[in-house]
Amino acid sequence: MEILKNTKTYGNSFYDKKFFFENVNFIKPIKKITVFFDYENFLLTSYETDRGTTFVAEGWNGDQIHLTGLNCGYGGTGPNKMADVLISLGMEKEMAYDLMYYPGLEIPFDKKGIIIKENIKKKAYFSSQGEHLNKCKVHLNDLVYFNYLEKKLYFINPQYKYIRDLYNAIDEINPTYFQYYVGDNSTLDNGYFPNILDYDLKKHLTGVNLILIGEKFQINILIDKNLARTVINMIYCYITGEPLFDDLDFFKKPESRIKSYLFQILDKNECHEQRKIKLNHSRKSRYV
Repeated sequence: MEILKNTKTYGNSFYDKKFFFENVNFIKPIKKITVFFDYENFLLTSYETDRGTTFVAEGWNGDQIHLTGLNCGYGGTGPNKMADVLISLGMEKEMAYDLMYYPGLEIPFDKKGIIIKENIKKKAYFSSQGEHLNKCKVHLNDLVYFNYLEKKLYFINPQYKYIRDLYNAIDEINPTYFQYYVGDNSTLDNGYFPNILDYDLKKHLTGVNLILIGEKFQINILIDKNLARTVINMIYCYITGEPLFDDLDFFKKPESRIKSYLFQILDKNECHEQRKIKLNHSRKSRYV
């Protein structure tokens, strides 16, 4: 298998379109084209891509073209050049220019290189675009972000707004290890702490409190120390069906600011506690 990349320019849709047309004959007939706005989605495919790759064309011979300037999800130059590529491969203009607005596309071809229109998939697992947030599983932003090279997905206080996103990510990786830390100055993830400018956001964070290791990537979670034990308990129960700590405050779900204050009062965080647990099984989400 050979992977062809435009290493001379990065993120340039004009030169990537030119590169595609210059090299497409090496991989024809085309088997599949996969394109995303957010390159993080390629972690959930079978392709080994570099950070920033948003477009992969695969031939039936196994060879591939990887590009960083052709993408989708909006009406800009990158999606328009991507649509031009689809048109050159036999897609009608109206369909190509409609598809380019989706945050993720998977376009299959038969062995003659003809697009199988009825099997086109129009979705993305991760999205950072506001207009597509209701169409994806995990919303990427300042509080949910990926270290693509290390394959680590970070959540900061997901209990306030992104708990469903976290559950979706947990379902995706099928975690086999659950490692937590309760207390100050967490040493998990080598003491990693994000560069957060908002003082109110970071003042109760002590580092990564919870690591979930799965098949596709790793989830690292930073939680306010006053809520850490409660939220860790809630996530463990979501995965296993059983609470990790047998506390009454576990049954109060973090659905509002008022309850978060209750957690701060009830949560027992005066001691340091660290443990790594091997998980024998996990349950699929009941909320999605």
